Amino acid sequence: MIRPVLKKLESKRNDVYAIKYKNKQFVVKIYKNKDSRVMEEKTLKRLNKHGLNVPKVVNSHKNILITEFIEGKTIGEAIHKSADWVEDLAKWLAKLHNIKHNETTILKGDCNLKNFIFTKKGVYGIDFENTFYGDPIHDLGEICFFIIDSTSTLKRKTKEKIIKKFIQNYQKHSKKSIDTKKLKEAMKIAKEKAQKRRSKKR
Repeated sequence: MIRPVLKKLESKRNDVYAIKYKNKQFVVKIYKNKDSRVMEEKTLKRLNKHGLNVPKVVNSHKNILITEFIEGKTIGEAIHKSADWVEDLAKWLAKLHNIKHNETTILKGDCNLKNFIFTKKGVYGIDFENTFYGDPIHDLGEICFFIIDSTSTLKRKTKEKIIKKFIQNYQKHSKKSIDTKKLKEAMKIAKEKAQKRRSKKR
């Protein structure tokens, strides 16, 4: 039996709720269609097998997925308080990008800072409906754009320093060098996509 809903969680595409059952918290995600649920469930289970910090799947049925609740602050919330999360996020992303399929790299997709939770155990990734394969620069560009675009009170120079530290740590953990020109282009694309989404809401 499902216990009372603790709160409705933010989601653009689905109905997502935090619930409590037997003194444990879970997330219930109700998708618009079953295919999206199946895709995200497969991704979560695969990433979990690779040792990535992602929510564990508890149960699923039709268009409903139940996962563990990850306690912590989203990086969007934590960014103005400290930069302790920077290396953890870089390490998490480098580990994700190390997963290959026919020589192509798995990408997070939808790298909004609210889709990463900073915990005592490190960074957790959430929301994997938009996972696909491609060039890692796509994910990096999105994260760097969302750092600049964050609503925190940090000055732009401080945000740029955070980006520099993030990229340095990503290169350290992935053992790959990042082309600055390509990163700027990826950030520009991420900005254009965000502007299109926002204009549709008006």
